[in-house]
Amino acid sequence: MGGRISVSSEVGKGSVFEVWIRAPEQLEDSFRPSGFAAVERVQLGPASLAPRPLRVLVAEDDDTNAILTRALLKKLGHTFVRARNGAEAVSLSSEEPPDLILMDVQMPELDGFEATAQIRSGEKGSGRHVPIVALTANAMSGDSERCLKAGMDAYLTKPIGLDPLRDALMRWG
Repeated sequence: MGGRISVSSEVGKGSVFEVWIRAPEQLEDSFRPSGFAAVERVQLGPASLAPRPLRVLVAEDDDTNAILTRALLKKLGHTFVRARNGAEAVSLSSEEPPDLILMDVQMPELDGFEATAQIRSGEKGSGRHVPIVALTANAMSGDSERCLKAGMDAYLTKPIGLDPLRDALMRWG
């Protein structure tokens, strides 16, 4: 249509979206830039980091990592339920399915791979699929593929950062 679209955004303040389209000549004098008409200007306040607060099950045996993850989730506006091992993660996920699971790969009793297999087995025939994001300190070649083959939906390395966590929650939550 011979127009343009622009957006400007500032963290904590909001975003401005502008759409410019060609206007009939009789309207051109009342708008700038020449030949364009602003048909809508929308200004949004600070955007929520997710469409709704998520209930996140964090399967993590290490207290320090669990404390860090809880702090990040709280900062992003989500609730935290902790499982200290894979068996507890399977149990908690079947009792009250969370919106998303952050699954440590190396845990006692059941590791993250076996816990994921059991959760996926329990979902069969239910029409339900809880997103599972692997958490691992290993950043070796092939680790991501192994997690995806095990039924996990995504993969994050530890120590987990705010931006990668936010991105995973936005995509999978």
